[in-house]
Formats: sequence, C-alpha cells, structure tokens
Amino acid sequence: MDEGGLQLNTRPFIDDEIIGLVVKYSNIYAIQHNRRGDIHSSEIKCFIGVLLLFGYNSFPRRSMYWENNSDAGNKLVYSALSRDPFSFIMQNLHLNDNNNLENTDKFSKLRPLFSTLNEKCQSFPPLEDCHSVDELMVPYYGGHGSKQFIRGKPIRWGYKVWVGTTKKGYIEWFQPYQGSTTIISEKYRPLGLGASVVLQFADAIQSQCEKAPFHIFCDNFFTSLPLLAELTSRGLKCTGTLRENRLSDCPLEKSSMFKKTSRGSFDYLLEENQNNINCLMVFEMKIVFTLKSCVLKGKNPSDR
Repeated sequence: MDEGGLQLNTRPFIDDEIIGLVVKYSNIYAIQHNRRGDIHSSEIKCFIGVLLLFGYNSFPRRSMYWENNSDAGNKLVYSALSRDPFSFIMQNLHLNDNNNLENTDKFSKLRPLFSTLNEKCQSFPPLEDCHSVDELMVPYYGGHGSKQFIRGKPIRWGYKVWVGTTKKGYIEWFQPYQGSTTIISEKYRPLGLGASVVLQFADAIQSQCEKAPFHIFCDNFFTSLPLLAELTSRGLKCTGTLRENRLSDCPLEKSSMFKKTSRGSFDYLLEENQNNINCLMVFEMKIVFTLKSCVLKGKNPSDR
C-alpha cells in the first residue's frame, strides 16, 4: 500500500511485471466497455494490499471499510485507496484480453499470470537434489468447469493443481488440472497424464541447472517404468510407489502368494542395463510396490 499505510512486501513474486500485467489487461477491458482506462500501478498495489487485509479483517459488507462510524471503517483501507477507485478496479479486473482467449483452455483468463508466476518460482528456489511432485487442492466452492471433488481429502472441493516442490516445500512449478484439456506437451502424451506431469516438471528444474543430479519423488499416480526410463536417460533419479497393474512383465512373486508371507517380507528385482531400475515389493498392512532408479550394491539382483 502507499507510504502512509501498510507496506506491501510481496516481492519477488508480485513485482512490477505482475502489476503491469494487471494494469494492462484491466485497462483494456475497461476501454472495451466504454469506461475510462486510467488504472495506475500504484492503485493496483494498494488494491492488492486491501484484498490481503480483507482476508483477516472482515466486515459484513465491503462498503463498511470506508464508513466514518466509530464501530466501522478501517483507516489503513481508506487512507490507501478510496471506495470508488477500489470498486472501479474490482469491476474491470482482468489478467488477459477476452478477444484472444484459447477456447480449449479453461484457465485462459489467468494463463498470463500462471506463466509469469511459474517463471518467478523457478528463479529463486534453493539448489537442492531432492524434489517432489504431487497434487495440491485450492479450496473453491463456486461454479467452474474445472472444480474438483476429492473424497477423503482435507480440502474436498476446489481446483486441483499439479505442483513440483523442493524437499522443504518450496513450489518451483505448478500446472492447474482441467480434465481432458489439461495442457500436456505432445511429446509426452503417449506416456500418460501422470508421467507427463513429472516430465514437464523435470524440464522446468533442468532448465535452471541441466546437469544437476536431481532426484524426484512421486506417488503411484505418476510412477511407471517408461517414466523412470525417460528420467534415467536424462541423468535424473526417481523414486515412487507403483500400482500393481503397471508392473508390466516384472517377474516378482505373485501377490496372492506373497500375502501369505509374514509381515515385513519383501521381494525385489533389479533391471541390469543402462537404466538400473529397482522394483521392490514389501508386505506391511498391505502389499506396497516401489520403483527406484538406482544400483543396489553387494546384492544379487535375483535375491529375495
């Protein structure tokens, strides 16, 4: 916000580039609807600051923030941005030109913001060897074609977003899920959605440091033998749980027989070629399969 109000300290993500994006497309939208297109970057900064304040200091009605009554009003808000400019920005807020939207992209109105944020997320992470790929739920209860319901999750309603993070949880890359129209690189499409997500994340982290020995961890939605083979060919390691129907022709002991063994039993095989992929089957409360691109030293690959 301005010098007399709350200082907005959201850099390096919401910087002048992001502010300029909001100013540009909001003014375009206003002009297209015969309104004045004179929104300035300083107003957008104050606007974002006011929205952040709304998140933890709420009134029943938005207009109450600008009231002069002793039991309402907020000095930080009305000293930074008056009511009419705030309402005008809210009315015209846009992040893309409606005349140039992609019909197949359900997030087309936000795509410039997503692309810019992805670039910034990849510019500042600490250099770490271990990374993780998983899904993230963004809570939302309104109406949208990409809203998901996932039973049993802490956040059941909202947008599902694929995310790649460091081992400490820093988000390096993200891609919103939108069903059959989810953006997937054509060269990865034959490997399936899960593998495509991991490989697009691998592209992102390798663009920052191509020869670093990164190790990616993922769950059984993503893991497959073709995925590990592709990552290994790039010099990357991968570890993930595996669904039994993706074992292909891996000659592990049959699950029906393995369930009769004692808890803690395991069986594994090592593919002795340029990939060195290790497949491990462990019986705990249930049978769990894991796949890892590594070399087990001092063991015979056929040992059980």
